[in-house]
Amino acid sequence: MSSPTTTRESSSREAGDEFDPIAVLNIVVKRKRLFLSVLLVVLVLGVLVALTRTPQNSYVSVLQIGSAYGSNSVSGKLVEDTDGVVTKLQRSVIPQVVSAWATEHPDQAVPQMIIKGKRSSGIVLIMTKAGEKQASMIADLHRSVAGKIIGEHKTLVMTQYESFLSEARKDLVASESEIRKVRVALGQQKVRKTLLGQQLQRLNREIATLSAARQEGMEQEAGEEKPSALYLVPLDLPAMLERRDSLEDELKIKQDLILAELQSNLSNAESNRLAAIKKIDLLKNEINSLRLTRIQTLASAMPDKIGLSPKLVMVFSLVLGLLAAWFAVMFADYWQRQLQRGSKQ
Repeated sequence: MSSPTTTRESSSREAGDEFDPIAVLNIVVKRKRLFLSVLLVVLVLGVLVALTRTPQNSYVSVLQIGSAYGSNSVSGKLVEDTDGVVTKLQRSVIPQVVSAWATEHPDQAVPQMIIKGKRSSGIVLIMTKAGEKQASMIADLHRSVAGKIIGEHKTLVMTQYESFLSEARKDLVASESEIRKVRVALGQQKVRKTLLGQQLQRLNREIATLSAARQEGMEQEAGEEKPSALYLVPLDLPAMLERRDSLEDELKIKQDLILAELQSNLSNAESNRLAAIKKIDLLKNEINSLRLTRIQTLASAMPDKIGLSPKLVMVFSLVLGLLAAWFAVMFADYWQRQLQRGSKQ
């Protein structure tokens, strides 16, 4: 004999056109073991998924391209264009690094690395999606990839630096050589001026002697015999006077002009030497203060997680378990009714 509850459930199910929450609740209560079993199975599966799944992060490394040498660091001129760096990383650097890593670690799969860079920004992003356990490996991979670009740029900058420094050193050597030459010429010219001065003094003494002798001869009596040298006085004295005038002009005008010109050349050469030394110091200071290509951030995990967190997995499992349990109970009840109808017929 059937109970009143069973009669109400049967009449409600036979109606079929209306949804009766009370009838559904009665079915769930009636088949609570099946309901709880399905719910428990789904929850256990959710717990297993939450515990065994590997959390995924997006690891990002920021590579900052340095400034070109020989240009002001604030001028914006980069040692290499951003697009060129991105293309080089994608086509050559990353395949080389991945191949080398696979050779050294054949048991480890290498996650995909994505390269992004904005034109003229000087910033290149190296991105990889991987689990937390792979964080160390991702950091090593990103460091290797960025290290190749850093090494190339450093070599290029040092080549430019050595080129500029070599030119500055050549200027310094040339200016020092010019200083030595001018100093030698200046010393020789001073010696020449001294010799000319001494020659002028001797000539003046000779002229004075001859003039005195001539005056003395003119004062002697007409019948007195004169020394033979006195007869040469009228012939030698004019030539000596002309020679003296020439020496005086050379000492007062030519020698002073030559010395002034040599002194000016020496001053210019010393200025060039100081300029070359200053240029060398500036080049060294620039290479020390130059913004080189560097890793600004290495394998930093982005705050947004990829996939559902364990808590969300549990909530999703609970909702899915309730739906699955309800569906299982309703299907079992429907199947039982179909069997009962078949037995009545």
